[in-house]
Amino acid sequence: MEKKKSSLFRGALLLFSALGLIGAAAVHISTFQGINLQQRFPLVVLLHIGGIVAIGGLVGLSVYEKHEQNEFFDVLVRPVWPVVLLVLLGAYAGFNFFTSIGEGGSYEVKKGKYVRTYRGDIRKTYKDKVQWKKDKKRAELGTARGFSGHSMFFFGAVFIFLIAGRGRKKQPKVYAMLPPETITDLLRQKKTLALPDSELLNWDERLRQGTPWVMLRNVIGVQVVILAAVGAIFQVWIFLFAAAFISINFTNYYFYKKYVKDFIKSISFRGDTCEIELLRGDERDVIEIPFESLRVKVEEVRTKGGMAYTLKIERGEETVVEQRAKVGFWDKERIKAAGQGLIPHVQNMPPKV
Repeated sequence: MEKKKSSLFRGALLLFSALGLIGAAAVHISTFQGINLQQRFPLVVLLHIGGIVAIGGLVGLSVYEKHEQNEFFDVLVRPVWPVVLLVLLGAYAGFNFFTSIGEGGSYEVKKGKYVRTYRGDIRKTYKDKVQWKKDKKRAELGTARGFSGHSMFFFGAVFIFLIAGRGRKKQPKVYAMLPPETITDLLRQKKTLALPDSELLNWDERLRQGTPWVMLRNVIGVQVVILAAVGAIFQVWIFLFAAAFISINFTNYYFYKKYVKDFIKSISFRGDTCEIELLRGDERDVIEIPFESLRVKVEEVRTKGGMAYTLKIERGEETVVEQRAKVGFWDKERIKAAGQGLIPHVQNMPPKV
């Protein structure tokens, strides 16, 4: 029932954003032909409100479906076209707004004179009515163009999100074949928990799935290319500097790679020793930890992308394994289940001297 409601809401929001995008595009394109649909049809102004409503609907959908931020924005980066299209649409909306608004103010007739006023002050007096009408029409077209460009961005952003996310699944079905309760029972009974090779993810796959690196890379890449191109073509050096400065964010790659370096393949037991086989980077490694030195905890940290869960396994005072959640088989429920299964084997360590 919940899934059906979510699907209906998604469909309604997709239709609403599509119609809004078409309407805003019609108003926007018509201004280049000297036609002001906003003036002819006053209710067109509701498009601006509708764009904000569409954004609110998208946020509401995310909350209703209980997405975490990284999961929700992940639809933009696989494949890459959504984020490129969204950045270009946003860049155009910003450029269009600042180039279309013009000098501002209103065009009035005061004491038989044709003037342009701004906050009640006369900024320009026209000698003839013809030029006054031309400037007035140009200003009105600019206003309609500026606001319709923003409406296109709002409706377009929602439309892109929903289209990019259609038919997406957070993870392959095979990952759901072993429920968290079974993991807890296996580890408590000192039985082996082993993932088949088909479940293993290489370092690059873990980087894509467990971190926002791909989205960050694509967003930064588009920004750098646009800024560098504009700066080089028009010789605006501040744009070139901005492109170089933003490029510093590419160094996050090394942080994210370290973040998903470990991937547990199996946990088994030999007497009073816990054996953990894992991928460390792309190399296989086996770690043996006597129960007397075993320490286990599930770390929960609130980040901008939501709660981050990590299974930390220690040998004495040394952390030897850090398995992050939302990486293939290891979602947050299985992280917690593994922690609950291993904790009963933890023995009290002697106090520090």
